[in-house]
Amino acid sequence: SGLISFVLFIILLRTRKEPMTWYLAIALLAEAEWVIMVGIGNIVTEPSLKIMFSKISYWGVYNCVPLFLLFTIHYIGKTNWLTTRKIALFWVVPVIMIVLVSTNEFHHLIWSGFAASPRAGDNILFYFRGPLYWLGVINNYVMLIAIFLMLFWKMMNSLHTIYRRQSLMMLISVLPPWLGNIIYLFNWEPIRGMDFTPLTFSISGLLIFMAIYYYQLLDLTPVARDALFEQIKDAIIILDKENRLVDVNAAGEKLLAANRKQLIGQPASECLASFPALLNYLKSNQDFHFEINLSGLVHSELDVNGTCLYSPNHQDVGRLITFKDVTSLKRAEYTEREGRLLAEALRDVALAVTSTLDISEVLDRLLENVYRVLPCSMTNIVLVDDKGIGRVAHYRGYNDPAVIEWLKNVTFDIDNVYSYHFMDKTGQALIVSDTHAVDYWKIKDGKLRSYLGAPIWVKGKAMGFLNLDHEEVGFYNAEHAERLQAFANLAAIALDNARLFVKVNELATHDGLTGLNNRRHLFTLAANEVQRALRYHTPLSLLILDIDHFKQVNDVYGHQLGDVTLQKVAGLFQTMVRDVDISGRYGGDEFCLLMPGTDGLYAKKAADRILDMVHDLEILTDKGVHHISVSIGMATLSEQDTSFEDLLQHADVALYNAKQNGRDRIEMWKEKTLVNSTLG
Repeated sequence: SGLISFVLFIILLRTRKEPMTWYLAIALLAEAEWVIMVGIGNIVTEPSLKIMFSKISYWGVYNCVPLFLLFTIHYIGKTNWLTTRKIALFWVVPVIMIVLVSTNEFHHLIWSGFAASPRAGDNILFYFRGPLYWLGVINNYVMLIAIFLMLFWKMMNSLHTIYRRQSLMMLISVLPPWLGNIIYLFNWEPIRGMDFTPLTFSISGLLIFMAIYYYQLLDLTPVARDALFEQIKDAIIILDKENRLVDVNAAGEKLLAANRKQLIGQPASECLASFPALLNYLKSNQDFHFEINLSGLVHSELDVNGTCLYSPNHQDVGRLITFKDVTSLKRAEYTEREGRLLAEALRDVALAVTSTLDISEVLDRLLENVYRVLPCSMTNIVLVDDKGIGRVAHYRGYNDPAVIEWLKNVTFDIDNVYSYHFMDKTGQALIVSDTHAVDYWKIKDGKLRSYLGAPIWVKGKAMGFLNLDHEEVGFYNAEHAERLQAFANLAAIALDNARLFVKVNELATHDGLTGLNNRRHLFTLAANEVQRALRYHTPLSLLILDIDHFKQVNDVYGHQLGDVTLQKVAGLFQTMVRDVDISGRYGGDEFCLLMPGTDGLYAKKAADRILDMVHDLEILTDKGVHHISVSIGMATLSEQDTSFEDLLQHADVALYNAKQNGRDRIEMWKEKTLVNSTLG
């Protein structure tokens, strides 16, 4: 068995030098080492020598299976599975097992003990298996199962008979050693203690020999060549030295509009009659390269290459001619170049969108890029306000001063302009091939004939339009529209970002229900005013207003009417306060009014006016008109106050007393003495 494996190793070394062959050769060498060491171990009689040769044999035991697995992966063409790290992982367990086997006398994890055969005349040593013996068995069996499944898959999925036979032969070669090892592991061997696994390698070696020599296991070139030749997309034609066609691939059949049987054997003058320039090149005995146009055929532009073929003794044997479609290549290069310019322009605009909230700067850069990458004579951006009135915000390419002045001042209702109305309602770009040929185009400029527009679409509504004009009739197409829409979409993002920024900024400082300053912003503004009043010794007064019995409003009429009540009261502040005053929502139904430059007397008048206006409020409910009242606490900044919190505390105490004293009244804090005021 060892001799057969070793001879196959020598044969493979002399055959080929591909990685696949090397893996199989070294796997066979490992097998030879294994079985030869086992054979020597069976011959010697000294137990210590038997154990020593058994240890040496395990180098082959744990190396041949991973090597055969690598060969199998290469054989089925899945080398992309392999990396240096994965290959190294195949040897983690084998290295551990070899180390453990070599040092077994120190730990007894592989073999727990040994015993001579009780039968007289037997030269057999029994090995008692330790706890880690099965680690190596499991590792090798997992790899064998993987090998078996891969070979079976190759056999079932191969298109060529020779591949199926190769795979079947290699698959069968795996079975005898595997079966022999199972018999040994389960103690089913005919001679107790004798491992017959090495003997089965003689069968495996013969099967591998047959796969190599009878089924061309390592000679895969003819099959690979046929598959490659047919799958090449370029048309290939092979002529002999007499310029007769001797071979053609599938793409060549399509080019010549004939099948292989009809073409093979025909002279080039007949089968290549459609290529007169090629026939002229065939008259010389040199390589050639040229381009031709073939209108009406599948390929309109072809790159033709001719290569002379020579035998090993340098005699001319024919020509190999390839036809490559360069039309698609040139078109792809043009598209790639245009796409790169467009991508750079869009990236520049996107950078502007994300780096600044100045909408004018963003739109100006956007229009600059549109003018650079999209063909046009003139371009502009029209923005639409909430009332549907459009204005030209930015423009490029206009030279006439009168037209520029008109652009700066013109306004229009987009519903009265067909192109804008169409884009606003559909959200789609609009192409007008000839502006002179449509009735709805009001300005018939002799220079401008083609129009392309794209809506700047935000949440189902056009916030503006991006417009291109060109002097050539029918210039713009769907591809131009798609590119312009990409810019319009970026403009939409910029406009939406600016709108959201304003909204978020407002929400951060204002109460969402009443529109007044929220508590945090109120405190910030008030703190600054208090410090200013203290620094310059100017008067400053604060009113805190609380709606009387507001909980009953919610309980009787519902929270929706409660919200209406809050909005009505907040509306009073918005109509009566001065520009310098600061109003805000202090709590649930509490409001603050800070009045810079106002002493207690004038603050009291303002509070009286608020009480009057509150009494005049009429809140409609399903039960009739409802009236409300408020309690007001008032405080004026004194020399003892150092912050807004001090002033707020005084006004809050005054408000508390107003509610305790019957509500619907004003209480004023003044140097720890409350000044009362009621209506009437």
